[in-house]
Amino acid sequence: MAAWLLMLFPISADWQWLRPQWLFLVVIYWLLALPQVVGIGSAWIAGFVMDILSGGLLGKYALATLVVAYLVRSLRYRLRVYPIWQQSLAMLLMVGVGNIILFLVEWLTGHPPQTALYWLPTLSSVAVWPWLYRLLQLYERKFSR
Repeated sequence: MAAWLLMLFPISADWQWLRPQWLFLVVIYWLLALPQVVGIGSAWIAGFVMDILSGGLLGKYALATLVVAYLVRSLRYRLRVYPIWQQSLAMLLMVGVGNIILFLVEWLTGHPPQTALYWLPTLSSVAVWPWLYRLLQLYERKFSR
């Protein structure tokens, strides 16, 4: 729920381009941390709920989250053993693929972004990953007992 709130929290248009892709990052973390509980179906539902909450094109985030979840599930054994800085580089790929899918859907519907700033959330997601990873790890340890 926190990822949805962070994605929808209103911020000024100047800072909008720096908002990380919180939904992708949180889904990626839980796919890595609890693969027996969170799967591709859970990721699709999280993306679908994001589509409903954002009021945009229905299925856009669902598709992007589904593809990102598939990539993470297929690479999870490698990603889990990487040090955090290498995981951050892998997030560049994962979140980048998600943003490419979002871009393609917007382009196919005739509403492509008009600026190169569209790609900044991918970079801000990479910068946020180490802190988000540690925060969710603490949350998981505290409440998993």
